[in-house]
Amino acid sequence: MSKLVYLDHNALNRMVRGEKERIISEISDLNASVVFSDENLAEIKISEKRQEQFLDLLHEINAHHISTPLDEDFHSLNQFVVKPDSPRGVFDNLENNTSTQGGDGLLELQSMMYRAENEKSPSEVALTDLDRAEADLLEIKSDPDTDDDLLVQVEAGLQKIKKTKKEVSESFKELDERSKQGPLTQQAAEHIGIGPVQLNNIEPPNVIEKVWDKVGSHYAPGVDSIDDFLHQTNSYNAVAVQTMPEVVLRANGIYNLLNFFGYQRDEKMQKLSRMRASFSDMTHVGYALPCDYFYCFDQRMKYKAAAIYAYIGHGPEIKS
Repeated sequence: MSKLVYLDHNALNRMVRGEKERIISEISDLNASVVFSDENLAEIKISEKRQEQFLDLLHEINAHHISTPLDEDFHSLNQFVVKPDSPRGVFDNLENNTSTQGGDGLLELQSMMYRAENEKSPSEVALTDLDRAEADLLEIKSDPDTDDDLLVQVEAGLQKIKKTKKEVSESFKELDERSKQGPLTQQAAEHIGIGPVQLNNIEPPNVIEKVWDKVGSHYAPGVDSIDDFLHQTNSYNAVAVQTMPEVVLRANGIYNLLNFFGYQRDEKMQKLSRMRASFSDMTHVGYALPCDYFYCFDQRMKYKAAAIYAYIGHGPEIKS
């Protein structure tokens, strides 16, 4: 196959709003083929009034589907696969297989780090999925038609959930208290005296190393690199912890930390809708890793992506 070009949602949006011919011409000059990911389709799904326009555009430019296959246990094979699958066919398949339950727990928890006031404590948000699972099991337990063997399994599940909820509550005690004092990101920046104002002035090369030189000793005394910190704290993106290639998890972890530290932080992350947008941006950065070019029109995202690609040692050329 020819060289690959990945488009973030802002690029697709610009194309349907009038810049299609320019971008298509540039891609043709690059002798590159466009790929789209499940994250592209997830953002198209949200754009309800423009779904058809986006899908028609992907079809028109003969975009291929880039995916990260799993083994039989739903663990990543650490591969990227590009296939000439129909954008509409993949979109319909995702529609049919997407669960309507949950999905916002982690994003809500992350968003709380940037907010001054929250209706719930971090531990309450962290327990959301466990509460839902517990309610489901209690409903089965209360059904008079549930057989004895299943009741044994349900009771075992309830006991496990009870134990896990206690552990989560204990581990979140300090975070719950700190969250009452204001945004955690603001508290951290004020405590160490380093935030967006200082970090946004950092210029290439070696942006990640320079950021860590400034903040690393404050967040993790004795830890030499941001990678060591990620491994030590298991800070890779939890949503995709088993379902994305290791290099993507590494990029995701760094992206999240850059936002937290304040380097080119995505806008308005205290809002859940903007946290979802930030998650999508981070995911696009990961999917673009094996490509040759990455069309990106978000300046903050571009800075973080360029820093991450340089640090990892490979990645696409960023264009806009």
